[in-house]
Amino acid sequence: MSTADKRYLEWHGGRLRVVVSVPRNLQSKLGKSKLKRSLKTDSLRVANSLKWPIVSELMKQMRLAAQGSVHDPLLEEALLMREEFVRRESPDNNGC
Repeated sequence: MSTADKRYLEWHGGRLRVVVSVPRNLQSKLGKSKLKRSLKTDSLRVANSLKWPIVSELMKQMRLAAQGSVHDPLLEEALLMREEFVRRESPDNNGC
């Protein structure tokens, strides 16, 4: 592996981050076209040594989405908040 390898890497604000493109058929499930994770380094050599476990994790997230079982705590919290909002706004609830 070359230290000049930039696969799955992009510069953002003077630092490198991992970027994995989401297939079109999964974009609606994941809510984005790219999954990104900061590596908090400006060294391409360090980024290349850190990126593979993160690429693997992001690929796993896409596999889970393809199987219909995404486990994203932030997404789960947002869905619960939405359910609560809908429940409170329901005419059957009278604002309670």
